[in-house]
Amino acid sequence: MRALSRIAAVAVAGAALYFAGIVNSIILEHPGRGGVGVVVLAIALAIGLLIVALLGTGRGDAAAPMPGRTWFVRATWGFVCVMALVGLAWLVSMPKQHSLDWTPYHNDAIALNECAARLAERVSGIGTNEEFEWRPSYPALSFLFLLPVVALGLDSNYLYVACLLVAMALVVARAPRTLRPFFLTALLGAASLAAFTVGGSSDLLYALPLVIAWMYRDRKWAAVPLGIAVATKQIAWFFAPFWIIAVITERGWRAAARDTAIAAGIFAATNLPFILHDPQAWIAGLLTPVLEPMFARGAGLVFLSTNGGLPLLPAVAYTVAEAVAGIICLVVAWRTRRTSPELGAVLAIIPLFFAWRSLFSYFFLLPLFALAAVARMPLGQLAFERARKLGALTIFAAPSRS
Repeated sequence: MRALSRIAAVAVAGAALYFAGIVNSIILEHPGRGGVGVVVLAIALAIGLLIVALLGTGRGDAAAPMPGRTWFVRATWGFVCVMALVGLAWLVSMPKQHSLDWTPYHNDAIALNECAARLAERVSGIGTNEEFEWRPSYPALSFLFLLPVVALGLDSNYLYVACLLVAMALVVARAPRTLRPFFLTALLGAASLAAFTVGGSSDLLYALPLVIAWMYRDRKWAAVPLGIAVATKQIAWFFAPFWIIAVITERGWRAAARDTAIAAGIFAATNLPFILHDPQAWIAGLLTPVLEPMFARGAGLVFLSTNGGLPLLPAVAYTVAEAVAGIICLVVAWRTRRTSPELGAVLAIIPLFFAWRSLFSYFFLLPLFALAAVARMPLGQLAFERARKLGALTIFAAPSRS
């Protein structure tokens, strides 16, 4: 039954990220409010819990004894079920959220992508763009996916929510049949996924293909969704080396080299027209997070200085910390590539916790990636009645009273 412990741990981490995100938003709107340390600690603990959930291979965990007393298991899954109702409420309330939000873009990240799509339409002669200055925010698929949505005058947030729902459905489908109700409950219980997607997040454009690439990396075609992910948003680049390590472990160096070439080819093919059109604008748009003198901001370690009262270190100090963390995570992923092959799904984001810019949007999707990783573990099938007697429950099944 250790499989249920893994799934519950991911859901609890997602709930922690949900509350951390709410407090983070309150502090950003009202800088005088307290709670900065709570946000940073909650994100750190959530990452730690996700790492614990991904330790080991998971082989036969569905039948292995489940640690903990019945009351603790029941309380944990009861909490997950309550949070699942919270996540479901966010999804159901999306039309109302849209009606309350009078802005056309919901937030600045979505605004950049939509304005880039409008710019692309203007250049091609099929649309207008009166709001964007001179260059899109690359990689190119971040706005090319939005062309039909913008052309039809639709709210792109519906596209992002649809991507989340498809990703959740794929994770549930990949999971062992008898564990699917628990996976679905956990995906909803990790309320950060639904809440901050409905609130407006273009990150789902890279998250969906990345989930597919991670879950099906044993297939030859998995390089295609990975290429789409890295051609959509820079944050997907952090996952690429961990994905390559996993492919090397499962299918060998030659397969990893072939898949890397395919992914790189997709990135090049989708961006080449824009490189040829204006190389300077493409480089500037692609490397904006690195080249532009952006101010410190985020929910990671830097939050303790920007809003928590601690001294703000030079930007280079955070860059060094991020680089060191990245190297350590790669070493850990390589050394545990056989004993804990799914760790990379979480390790990839850890360096961003130490970055000069560590936006909360970098972290809220971690439960989705973690559950995708758990879903591909050889967990085996669950003895459902035994799970009920131990106290595990979902929003679809109550525990046994006997």
